[in-house]
Amino acid sequence: MIVADASPLIFLGRIEHLFLLPELFDSVLVPGIVFHEVTGFGERPGALAVRAAKDQGLIKVIDFARTERVDRLVELVDAGEAYAIALAIERGITQILMDDLVGRRLSQSRGLAPIGTLGVLVQAKRRGLITDLKPLLDAVESAGLRMTPTLRIHIEQLAEQA
Repeated sequence: MIVADASPLIFLGRIEHLFLLPELFDSVLVPGIVFHEVTGFGERPGALAVRAAKDQGLIKVIDFARTERVDRLVELVDAGEAYAIALAIERGITQILMDDLVGRRLSQSRGLAPIGTLGVLVQAKRRGLITDLKPLLDAVESAGLRMTPTLRIHIEQLAEQA
């Protein structure tokens, strides 16, 4: 089980690879505020794919009330990340799908194991769910995910490890 923040959903939606999530995780929970962040402001890139993923049952949107924990976290990260971290902690879920570096560090400090968009692609390649990683890396870069050449090489090497 994993809780998802917005940016991995957006990037995977933009490259039409949200289908990977239920192949890699038993269940993908998305706080309602995160879903609204992705889909609620017109036709943002990836929004249609994320709505379709919800309709197809690939992700499950969870209405999660604001709590003291959320209030404390929102002082450190944006609301979507705060709700995702709080939902994971409340549900005893150890993995969180998040790209933001500050959010990832905060989630780690709370005992969670973050995985980002690139980590999803690495796992999918290792499990044989995708055959060629390079075009997908090109696509997420074109979609706005920033990675240094060094990181890209590292990701390609990780994907080839058994």
